[in-house]
Amino acid sequence: MPEAAPIRSIAVLPLQTLSGDPEQAYFADGVTEDLIGALAGISALRVPSHCSVLRFKGTTESLPQIAAELGVDALIEGSVRRVGDQVRITVQLVKGSFDEHIWHQRYDEDLREILALQARIARSVADRVKVTLTAGETERLVTASAVVPAAYDAYVRARQLDRVRFGFAAPEIIELLERAVALDPNFVSAHVLLAGRYWSAAVYNYAPAEAVVPNARAHAQRALELGGVEVNISLGWLASFYEWDWAQARELFQRVRDARPNTGDASHAQVGQGVVLCVLGEWERGLKEMREGHASAPLYFALRAFVLDYESRARRYDAAIEGSNAVLAIEPNLPQAYLALWQAHWWKGEFDEAVAANANLLKQLGMDPAPLTR
Repeated sequence: MPEAAPIRSIAVLPLQTLSGDPEQAYFADGVTEDLIGALAGISALRVPSHCSVLRFKGTTESLPQIAAELGVDALIEGSVRRVGDQVRITVQLVKGSFDEHIWHQRYDEDLREILALQARIARSVADRVKVTLTAGETERLVTASAVVPAAYDAYVRARQLDRVRFGFAAPEIIELLERAVALDPNFVSAHVLLAGRYWSAAVYNYAPAEAVVPNARAHAQRALELGGVEVNISLGWLASFYEWDWAQARELFQRVRDARPNTGDASHAQVGQGVVLCVLGEWERGLKEMREGHASAPLYFALRAFVLDYESRARRYDAAIEGSNAVLAIEPNLPQAYLALWQAHWWKGEFDEAVAANANLLKQLGMDPAPLTR
């Protein structure tokens, strides 16, 4: 009998919330993303990003269908129940092609140990699929620190808002994250996201760059001290569009690709390297890097919209319009896709279509589109 094919790629499907409170959906999504992060730190596994799997939340598609769409060997599905500061997580590992059950487990834990619990699950999965952890990966998965429950709650709320509105909600996200790091100064993931959103506050004109860039750098430095190598993405954008140091930007993005291969962070970093090439006038090479970066995370639609923005900048308006509409057919509430669509139509000279896209963008941001349509 032939030996079963090895499992080298796993997708974590959105965990269901069993808390009986629809308001707790943000918490289940946060736990899902953290579990993905724990598994993505294992270099022998390819793990699609949270943005790639989120569209399967509540889906009626079969597990083999989902595995085929994501191009993975196996899937993790399960549920989360939170009562006060107590958490129950149930997970099962299923072979994607045949919907064949491999392993399941139930965990009951104090919320303070939520990150350690996710690391324990990741170690169990690695053991079940027989992948070898490096010494550094083993150390990371056995040294996950405790969290302050209120800090973790603020963090997952911020991340939920970030998924929906990204930099368009920078002030609200910053407020939640500052609360998280005030309660827990060693909360590395909160520092990572804070660095990025302080930079977003400048990009989206919520504050002058000179007022927020020092905060971005301070949180990035703290994140690096705590081992958050992925914060180099934010530092890469700062090097690109604040310091205009393109060589440094490419190096910072490469650090993320080297440290976290096969992850959404690596895809984002590759797109960043492509942007640098485009800015330097190497449009063909740059767009190739950007497309390849997105191709490794095909269902990361916010990243796809960012790539489409650069298709427009390269005057490939029809490709940008077609791509934006394709994204919106799947994710009709994605602000970044409306932004890309608006810019493509505007630069192409299709002003009525641009106004309509901008009106939809404003609706998604909770703003009044009426002045545009008068």
